[in-house]
Amino acid sequence: MPTVTHDGYDIEYVMDSGGDGPRLVFAHGLMGTGSSQRVMLRPLVKAGWTVVTFDQRGHGTSSPVTTAEGYDPDAMGADLWAVADDAGLGRCWIGGGSMGAATSFCAARNVPDRVEGLIQAVPALRGTPHELAFVFEGLADRVRDAGIDGLIETLDEFMVQMGRTEPDEVFRAELRTHDASSIELALRNVPNWCIADIPSALGTFPFPVIVQGWDNDPIHPLQFAKECAAAAGVELLELDQNDVIDDRGAAGRAYVERLSKVLA
Repeated sequence: MPTVTHDGYDIEYVMDSGGDGPRLVFAHGLMGTGSSQRVMLRPLVKAGWTVVTFDQRGHGTSSPVTTAEGYDPDAMGADLWAVADDAGLGRCWIGGGSMGAATSFCAARNVPDRVEGLIQAVPALRGTPHELAFVFEGLADRVRDAGIDGLIETLDEFMVQMGRTEPDEVFRAELRTHDASSIELALRNVPNWCIADIPSALGTFPFPVIVQGWDNDPIHPLQFAKECAAAAGVELLELDQNDVIDDRGAAGRAYVERLSKVLA
């Protein structure tokens, strides 16, 4: 995979080109990687888009993060632009899910002239620490004590509590690519990000915004997605979480449909 070095971190990325349509750089969430995002966004590539996905710093094949200061949303938003630069993209669509929604928001807010549009998928972070930050602290303790395998066991238990009877093998595979100490730091720090202008700034951006949410997920509350959509003055794209997990292309197809209307 191509690699760009930014702020002392090697960031690996993949560019999938479907033709001469719009371009998108998309950031994954906490504990994720670019690989699952590539699968999710494949319908966009089939629709002619060029899609760039990458492992955010501290995740997957990109450089581990060794200090709390390394997990900074503005710096990670700048990582996104470094990837776009290395991929040869100028103005483009950007976006991300969960943690990636926050880092792409920062990228858009800090360099708005480069943004053609912004996708905010299952946003979770705002101007105050996440109300379930203590849960992530518990996960961080589990990583410290039992490594990535211990984290997987705990997350499997959470999935059962949420009504999932089969483990998410894709997510399990992603987790096994991570450096344990780096993910422990992420779990302790990312949920405590305070980004004061989320969601209010979404209504000031001079480019289209798409907000996607789903129900029955306390980490990514549907109500917060609704607040973000309302601030942006757009209709929320609401999906079923189980459908997205069971069908990795479901979200991508929904994005193609919504984007075709936005760009018409």
